[in-house]
Amino acid sequence: HVQLSNFQSLNFDDTVARRLVSKMDRAARALLTHNRLWYKVDARGQRPGRLAASICAILQGKHKPTYDGGADVGDNIVVVNAKHVQFSGAKWKGKLYRKHTGFPGGFREVQAKKMHENHPTRVIELAVKGMLPKNKLRNRRLERLHLFAGEENPLEENIFAEIELPKSEDTTVVIPPNILRPSHDMHVLSELLDEGEWELLADIPDESQKK
Repeated sequence: HVQLSNFQSLNFDDTVARRLVSKMDRAARALLTHNRLWYKVDARGQRPGRLAASICAILQGKHKPTYDGGADVGDNIVVVNAKHVQFSGAKWKGKLYRKHTGFPGGFREVQAKKMHENHPTRVIELAVKGMLPKNKLRNRRLERLHLFAGEENPLEENIFAEIELPKSEDTTVVIPPNILRPSHDMHVLSELLDEGEWELLADIPDESQKK
């Protein structure tokens, strides 16, 4: 969080410090809006359907003020512990995934349990794919979905924030902006600026004071 105490070591008075805090808030929101950030989701104990609903909202960019259904403005999602998702009831045996090879006699169907044993990430992948709008942007959005069966993933250094979803017993589907709060992430910009850049930022006129 960017607070007035962050500027005491730079010998700024209260007026300048307050202006900097206001500028930092606007700059942080712009950073979160116009950049493709990386978010991490833990799928352990989650229902595939409600998990996919939250993932689709971020892949489409619905948590951003610049959201447009015809533009690709979403962020990246890293899903870990995909092998620990939980279906409700008897869906592991009752739910069937069907496909056709396109050749005579090519109809295939497989139980959710068997598919999950052979491909631990396939259940979430198909759930997200089915919820995304069926247009030319779907494949591009799916490229930003990174699924991992276990806890470890090679993309950990890219993670900007981790999204906490409700427990599987909760029927609420969490969709941004409830889980993404740009004003709480201003520390990212503060880490990028050194003392000299702070002084340059302090000299910028405050547009909010203009009539």
